[in-house]
Amino acid sequence: MAFRQLDNTSVDPARRVLISGAPNSRKTTSLHTWPHDSEHLLHILSYPGEKGYKTIDTKDPGVRAYVWEYGVEDMAKMKPHAVIKEIEQMTWEILSGKHGPCHVFAGDGLHKLYGWYYSRAYLDLLNSPGFQTSCDKQHVDPEETAKLRAYGSPHSPGAHSDFMLYLTKVSHSPVPFVVMTIWEEPERDDPADPRSKATHIFPALPGKLAQRIIGEFDFVLYAEVGLAPGPNLPAPATWQTQPGGKVWGVGSKLPVELAKRLPAKVPQDFGKLLTLLEEKPKGEVKK
Repeated sequence: MAFRQLDNTSVDPARRVLISGAPNSRKTTSLHTWPHDSEHLLHILSYPGEKGYKTIDTKDPGVRAYVWEYGVEDMAKMKPHAVIKEIEQMTWEILSGKHGPCHVFAGDGLHKLYGWYYSRAYLDLLNSPGFQTSCDKQHVDPEETAKLRAYGSPHSPGAHSDFMLYLTKVSHSPVPFVVMTIWEEPERDDPADPRSKATHIFPALPGKLAQRIIGEFDFVLYAEVGLAPGPNLPAPATWQTQPGGKVWGVGSKLPVELAKRLPAKVPQDFGKLLTLLEEKPKGEVKK
C-alpha cells in the first residue's frame, strides 16, 4: 500500500454507487443492469431483514445471490454479534473470489445492515463493566442512555464508526464495481429546531450519517417509479442524479466536463448512465 499519482487513465466514474429510494422503487431490480456475465459475476448479498431479494433473477447465469435464512430456533437466539460476524465473513469471501469471480458486489438493504451494527453497539454498551453503576450515580436510565450512546461520537466508538469501517473496506476492495441500495427518509432541514417542519429526502440512516454517506460513493442516485402511460405499458423508472425538489440526498463525484453532461434524471440502467458519461470503465463486460 502506498501513494500513487493520478493521471488521465487513473479515474473511472461510477465505480462505487449507492441507490436510495422508497420501497418498491426497483432498486434491487436495477442491480441487474450492472455489467456481468457467466465469467464476470454479479454477487448480490441481501442483508438480514432485507426483503427485496424476491425480485432477483436467479435464472441469470451471471448472478449469484445470497439471502439470510431464519430458522424457528434462530429467531429467539439470534444475537447481532453472530449476525454481523456472518455478514462480514460472507462479504470478504465474495470479494476475495471464494464464491466465483466477483466483477460486481451488490449490497442490498444498507439500512438493515446499519440496524445490526447499532444493536451490537447497544448491547456492548449496556453490558460493559461499570456502565450500570455509572448510570445509577448519574440517576439516568441505563437503557435509554445506551440507546443514545450506541450511535457513537467522534470520541467514542459505536454503530456509526463500525458501519463506516465496513463500507470503507468494501469500497477499497479491488472489485471493479460496488453498488448498494438503501431506503429513503425525510430529514429536517434544521435538526436543532424541533418546531421546524421543512424536510428533504436523504438515505435512511440516523443523524449526520444520512448526509455523510453521500460522500462515501462516486454516485448516490435516487430511484423513482412513475405512473404507467397506458394499459399494459411499463411505468417509467428513473434515477435522480442531482439535488432538486424534495430530494437532496444525491450527488456525484465527476470532473466538471462530465458533470455538465449529466441530466438531472436518467433511466434506471447503469449501462445507459455510463454511455451518458462517455466513459468505458476498464474491464467492462458488454452484454
